[in-house]
Amino acid sequence: MLFRLPSWPKAAADFLMEWDNPDIQSFTFQTSGTTGASKQITLDREQIIAAAYSSQIPLGWQEGQRAGLALTASGIGGKMVLVRGRCYNMEVIPLELRFQRDHESLLARGAEEWTGYLDHLSLVPVQALALLQYWTQHGIHPASRVGTLLLGGGPLPADLERFLSEDHLWKSDAGPSSFQIIQGLGMTETAGHFALRTLYPVWERAYTPLPGIHCQLEPLHRDDITGRGTLVISGAVTNHRPLITKEILQWGTQVGQLEWVGRADLVIQSGGNTLLVDEIESKMHRILHGCSAQTTALDPWKFLSQTNWYLGPWADPIWGERITLCIPQSLWRSLNNSGLLKSLKAGDWSAFLPTSSWPRAIAPVPQSCFDQPGKTIRVAIPVAGLEEPLTLG
Repeated sequence: MLFRLPSWPKAAADFLMEWDNPDIQSFTFQTSGTTGASKQITLDREQIIAAAYSSQIPLGWQEGQRAGLALTASGIGGKMVLVRGRCYNMEVIPLELRFQRDHESLLARGAEEWTGYLDHLSLVPVQALALLQYWTQHGIHPASRVGTLLLGGGPLPADLERFLSEDHLWKSDAGPSSFQIIQGLGMTETAGHFALRTLYPVWERAYTPLPGIHCQLEPLHRDDITGRGTLVISGAVTNHRPLITKEILQWGTQVGQLEWVGRADLVIQSGGNTLLVDEIESKMHRILHGCSAQTTALDPWKFLSQTNWYLGPWADPIWGERITLCIPQSLWRSLNNSGLLKSLKAGDWSAFLPTSSWPRAIAPVPQSCFDQPGKTIRVAIPVAGLEEPLTLG
């Protein structure tokens, strides 16, 4: 084992006992609750096995390989690491890889103990960023530690996208390297990823559905000409029944490929405009991290690059719904006490976003909204017991 843990994680042991019982043919999973309420769903053993085998060719699963378990085994990602371990007779190694935000950087706790090699390691994006930063800072070539980093559990954050676009010593290595970073698009209902895209050594914008997965896009509305649509999936992972998802995608430039746009349940109707929250958040992240030193309009907003936040709807009698920036309660109080909160103006975004996409209010939410690695638990605004949102001038 690469790490000496006090005991095998209980959630992993409990699941393996259940999985190894041939009399159990269906399994209950808890969705993350990233949007809406968390719920339980049931998948058949055949569906889960089909999901484990669907990515064998593109990801190169082979018998006897070593896979790291750094995800919680209470979620679908961690459980699928264990299932693939059983299906391919792989050695599954539990890793204690945690992250901690320290000012402007992420710290990978436990990475200093890692001296072995894994063929596969599944991580959420924020874990991957912390680990890659640690390796880079210590002159460690990722290829000496892992063959494939498989990312899942949410969209790619702007910090990780920017890091992968930068020049690093390990990226300029001219020699052959088996190291690759793959991002999976998936959900609990499909037992994990159903489409993949490469992030390194080449960068792909679009996802390629796995063998046996059929995808179609249902237009968002009858007159829609954008080419975007709600994803419908069918295949062995859905028991060959159509699964209508809440994912909004568009077809890529290559036949059969798909580009992720956002989620249908993360939409704000404001002033007659249908706004995709994921799309606006992504733009804001890139703007905040990409502004030149001469740009001063967004200086009061720079705190957003050092904290967790999300956008949500707030009922408004004129706009219908108002785009509201949600930040941790502790940060809200700090900004309020310093007077910075009242200096924020919606118009600060005028040079960067269309008028309909400006944050129009700012609200405090519990820290628990951001405590799950790689996930944001979005709560209704305003939050009972916390201060009312502040309308921005």
